[in-house]
Amino acid sequence: MSENLPDPTYPFADDTRDAAAVAYVIIPAGHDPAAYVRQVLDTGRMSVVTDRGEFIHRVLVARHVLRELNQAGWPQLPGERGPAVMLATLPVHNTPVAVATLLGADEVSGMGAPGEDGLLLRGPGNTFVALRARADAGSLAITLNGDGAGQSQLTLRLLHPDSHAQHDSYVQGDTRHRSEGSSQLEAGQKLTLRVGPSGSSDDAQGQMLLTYERGQGLTYTDEWGNELRMAKDLFSVRRQGEHQQIALTAAGVNLGSQDAAEPVLLGKTTLELVGQLIDLILQAQFNSNAGPTFPLPLNSGDFLKLKLDFQKALSQYVKVD
Repeated sequence: MSENLPDPTYPFADDTRDAAAVAYVIIPAGHDPAAYVRQVLDTGRMSVVTDRGEFIHRVLVARHVLRELNQAGWPQLPGERGPAVMLATLPVHNTPVAVATLLGADEVSGMGAPGEDGLLLRGPGNTFVALRARADAGSLAITLNGDGAGQSQLTLRLLHPDSHAQHDSYVQGDTRHRSEGSSQLEAGQKLTLRVGPSGSSDDAQGQMLLTYERGQGLTYTDEWGNELRMAKDLFSVRRQGEHQQIALTAAGVNLGSQDAAEPVLLGKTTLELVGQLIDLILQAQFNSNAGPTFPLPLNSGDFLKLKLDFQKALSQYVKVD
């Protein structure tokens, strides 16, 4: 029967051999459907027709596509259009190859919905990649299924179908990014990394947030609300509650809040001044009928002890300048 097949015809020009096209499985006129399907399964070649009515014969068919066509069903009559397939070309011989089966949304298991288009790429075992798109909602979902390794899903969608400025992506399952070279993530004005329960605002409870905003610097907030912020003229650590903050500003270091105005004492300088005050008290002079007198206080020993004890007021760990 193969001798009766038309000569191979390819709709791809030499300068477009990397092109892809959509075509439909077809049984050529004059062939018995059952015998033709057996031949396709034996030879791995079949005939297709494009939307423009162009017939392409002896198209190579990937093995997983043959399995999917067996599941989806072959045409029943010569000239009848069967399932749609994606054709690509081999870069050397410019030969079209059926590399994927294009399925309707109801044919993608567990993913079907009215108004959706689907693409299913199967691999060895139970592995597959399924794509579904909704033009009316501006969404694209990619489902990856590993053989015994579980399933993950990536969804890209417009936050508002009529807006091209806001997009959202969602991943179900674990992800890992690995790069042997440099890796770059760009954002025009603001970049936020959120870990934890999803929320509509950047201050949702129970989330870890890492935010960089142009002109505002970098802010890290943990799940308890503690905050670390770095900006051009500010480095601050704030515990949950606005009056528990350490801020390094262009004017200096502020404790308690970023707007703290009361200055702190210098330990050694304060100790020296207190020591001089105690010495002045012990050396106090008084006028009397006999002239100036220098009577020591009855508790002068307590003053001397206090002068020595002031050394204990100096911290061994915190220093200021």
